[in-house]
Amino acid sequence: ARSLGVGRVVVAVSKMDLSNYGRDRFDEIKAALTPFLARSGFGDGRASWVPVSGHEGVNLVPNGDVPIPQSLARWWTGGTLTEAIDALPSVDRGAPRPFRMPIADVVVGNSGGGGGGVNRALGACAVGGKVAAGSVRVGDAVLVMPAGAVARVRAVERPIGDGDTAGRSADVAFAGDAVDVGLDDVDPAHLAPGGCLCHVDFPCVPASVVVAEVVTTESVRVPILVGTRVIVHSQSYAGEATVSAIVSGEASSGGRALRCLTRNQGAVVELAMRTRPMCCERFDDVASMGRVALRRDGATVAVGVVREARAADDEP
Repeated sequence: ARSLGVGRVVVAVSKMDLSNYGRDRFDEIKAALTPFLARSGFGDGRASWVPVSGHEGVNLVPNGDVPIPQSLARWWTGGTLTEAIDALPSVDRGAPRPFRMPIADVVVGNSGGGGGGVNRALGACAVGGKVAAGSVRVGDAVLVMPAGAVARVRAVERPIGDGDTAGRSADVAFAGDAVDVGLDDVDPAHLAPGGCLCHVDFPCVPASVVVAEVVTTESVRVPILVGTRVIVHSQSYAGEATVSAIVSGEASSGGRALRCLTRNQGAVVELAMRTRPMCCERFDDVASMGRVALRRDGATVAVGVVREARAADDEP
């Protein structure tokens, strides 16, 4: 999780009812897991611990219908699970950046009427996703990448609620909002999951080469070599790529170049996209668009973050 940019975790120690909410059992589990979390990058106060019982609904929410048992209240004063989640530091989205919205799904032919379709004023072409940076409002011109086609925003709707309350309209959406965006003046063929809506003057890079800092997983059965083919996943993007270079190893190996990668190794690798460009950003710029997972033979073999993205005609 740390390799994907997760900064803090909340550890819910569940099934505490089986030990009558004993402190000894809680401390035993915490002592066993703390070294593992520290090795995973969650030491130095990056992990919060909460005893709970999902079966009995104990210590999940404050002022809930289930009272705190005396055997737990005698020693636990740290609050409930939801309070621990609410106490996490708010996400720092950094300086304002140009609009970015990775496309998660596409709805074409959404004309509404009596044919069973859902209209919601989105028009004939609409995309769904989560705004990763910037903002978008009705009437804006946006760039559809990697096609490079310009479209006009017809409607912005938040897919919230059920029945008559579903599809509440909004004039504007900001970073962090999950929305449906209706588009005009665009060929539906340019819209596909894994693409991205961007600011027309500041488009994202349709990367043909990605340099990523990754950590391999326990699923690696055959070493990853230069020339190995993998499936790269990022947001809704999935495309075949070749490991074109293993630039450097982890710090414990002195940062030297490696011939191959086996289990639980860190490295900086260069990936050459084989099928279509990947709309991504450096993790330091837009974190949600800078995470990648590499899969091979149906298993995730590495996860990491994007350090550099280059178009096909860019010099390294």
